[in-house]
Amino acid sequence: MKNISFKRKESVIRGSEVEQRKKKSQFNWDRLIYFILLFLLVFFLARYIVNNYLYVEANGQIFFDSIDIRNTDDCRVIKFFKEEGDSVEIGDSLFSFLPDEPEGSFNAYGTYEYAMTQKKEGDVSWAEREIFKALEEVKYNKHLISEKQKLIAGLEGELERIRNEVMLDVLPRYKLDEQQAKITQLKYEISNLDANNRLLNASIGQLQKMKRNLGAKGNASGNNNGNGIGGFGSGNPDRIFYSPLEGTITNILKNEYEVALKEEVIITIHRPDNVYIKGFFKQSDLKFLHVNDTVDLDFPDGSVGKGYIKRFYFATYQLPDEFQKKYEPTTRSLSADIFPINSKELASWKKYWKMGVVIRKFKY
Repeated sequence: MKNISFKRKESVIRGSEVEQRKKKSQFNWDRLIYFILLFLLVFFLARYIVNNYLYVEANGQIFFDSIDIRNTDDCRVIKFFKEEGDSVEIGDSLFSFLPDEPEGSFNAYGTYEYAMTQKKEGDVSWAEREIFKALEEVKYNKHLISEKQKLIAGLEGELERIRNEVMLDVLPRYKLDEQQAKITQLKYEISNLDANNRLLNASIGQLQKMKRNLGAKGNASGNNNGNGIGGFGSGNPDRIFYSPLEGTITNILKNEYEVALKEEVIITIHRPDNVYIKGFFKQSDLKFLHVNDTVDLDFPDGSVGKGYIKRFYFATYQLPDEFQKKYEPTTRSLSADIFPINSKELASWKKYWKMGVVIRKFKY
């Protein structure tokens, strides 16, 4: 019988081979997404570990020393000679004003009517009374400054003893901090009294120009129609408030022809050479922080800088509202003053007044 054999071979369709090659050459997107997610997870985990276990991080605000300018009595501001952002030197004219005299009053049209009638020989003028009060206040402030300086000398004399007793664990650490805080507070009060005396002396200089001769007879009257000269009546000098210090005007809180009471601030002058950052640290970070430690700073515009911790406050402070998280209990934090390490840093800090800054310090 004839043997019939068929060659059995699977048929190959060319189209299926092409599809197989295409499948083999396709990019594996699932693997790429997996590695990206893995990388992000590792990155954020490493960042969390570094920030929480290797660095102390805190928020802070940049401050300047500032002086609030008030007049010694009620007045109407007539004209400002400076604008916000202008630099001023000692003796520069800030604004002209009309004082509120007992014999006169402000009227509804923005003018000041000054009338003196039936003056008796030997009467003391308003300016002379104000000079006497200002001189007495200057004298009292000088007495306070002298007493506070004596207190500082006594407290500083005890610092070394307290420091040694703290090192020997005879006294707790906070006793030394309290002593230093008392000295800092007294120095701050002396600085305020000095600034007040400068303001009073500037006012005395203005008042000296307003004095009339004792024994002058007759009536003197006059008015100012709000022309910005700052004086009133014929023969009277201009009322001009002169700057008692150098600095930069940051706030003008009154408008021209507006009444300013003696307790109201008219102008705020900042002294940009005295720039510092008030930092708010967690209380648990106290063991990693010391006076004169160098810290890294991140400013709002992305620039970085360096500063050093000059002093701590012995009391805790409530965290400012802008740093306090909503719906969380009020946080009390450790506060410290941070100063620039050099003049270059000082110059760069001046443009960030009242802005927030992030503070970082390596723990170890």
